[in-house]
Amino acid sequence: MTEVAASLVQSGAKKKILVVSSFIDSHVLDRSTHFSVDTGDAAVAAIVTLTPDAKGYLASHSLSHGSRHDGIIYQRRSPLLLKRLDSGPDYSQMFTTFYNPAANKEIAKNAASDLKFVVDKSLEKAGLKVSDINLLATHQPVVWAGEVWRESIGVPPNRFHQTFEKYANIATCSAAVNLLESIELGLVASGDKVIFASSGAGENHISIIMGTKSSAHQ
Repeated sequence: MTEVAASLVQSGAKKKILVVSSFIDSHVLDRSTHFSVDTGDAAVAAIVTLTPDAKGYLASHSLSHGSRHDGIIYQRRSPLLLKRLDSGPDYSQMFTTFYNPAANKEIAKNAASDLKFVVDKSLEKAGLKVSDINLLATHQPVVWAGEVWRESIGVPPNRFHQTFEKYANIATCSAAVNLLESIELGLVASGDKVIFASSGAGENHISIIMGTKSSAHQ
């Protein structure tokens, strides 16, 4: 959405665009599974508009792997660990489901290389190197993902911020929350360059490079 919004503003088609995303995992969470404690609910919003040169959107790259589309889906089913009697409710509802084991193996196997690919392409388009980047903010689907991405891209620990211990996996809100908290903590200064990167079920990956403004509130 950020990539599309930036394109519309740059083209002159729109002046100000409100981008909103939310993730209400508690409605589709199978509490009988071990990973249920690693997700949360969240919502984020941002306004995309014109900024001075070298501030804001600099470059981006995105891709998708349709062959992995059914790795993670919403499915109406009973809780996985339900011990059901012959009679009585089966507690079926729409649950987030790791549906296709083969696709999920592909997702995990290529997790580092896929995100690194879109980041490298963004850097190439912006004419930058990893050493030019002051902060990396990513999605956090599982506890190990952020550090694996950071290491594969080559960003040092002091230029990376994640909040998995606080919020766990908040899906489409993760990267935005990590970026906002980095700004609020003073980890981003005026003129810094930030990589904003994420992966998503589907499966898709995107990387956006931005130059920061002089104020966190602008």
